[in-house]
Amino acid sequence: MLYFFLAYLVVAGLCAATRHIIKRLPGDTFDAHRRQAARRVSLAVLLSLPLLPYVLVAVQTALFLPSLRPAIRQAAHDTGYIDPGVVPDRVLWMTPDTCHVAVRETVAGSSPRLQCEFVIILRRTPTGWRLHDCETIWSDVGSAEGNTFPPVWDADEF
Repeated sequence: MLYFFLAYLVVAGLCAATRHIIKRLPGDTFDAHRRQAARRVSLAVLLSLPLLPYVLVAVQTALFLPSLRPAIRQAAHDTGYIDPGVVPDRVLWMTPDTCHVAVRETVAGSSPRLQCEFVIILRRTPTGWRLHDCETIWSDVGSAEGNTFPPVWDADEF
């Protein structure tokens, strides 16, 4: 929520700056239609900027996930604690030599089907993509320290 508030605050500032720039463009009264069109296009572009990270993840997932599935399964097996049969969710970031993939897994033996999500970081080697690192980004079941995300408190705790 804070991300969108701050993003649209920045967009409002950019819109004001764009409007000021468009007003300063040289031209006569016949260019009023073009100025109005420029305002509309710039407003549409600026309002769509906060959604750009989501679009980027969706496009990367559509393009790269099918070819990365075998490497992701092997990386899940190499971690030793992620089920190799797990289905990858999203390609978060892709560069020519590094790939960050989000993988969601249902915890075995949990009655209300609790889930954990991991980020698997793959590095390109001469033989293909290999596991570089793996991090748990959230878990319904908590940790040894009792941390759970999102936080869940007992009814009488507060």
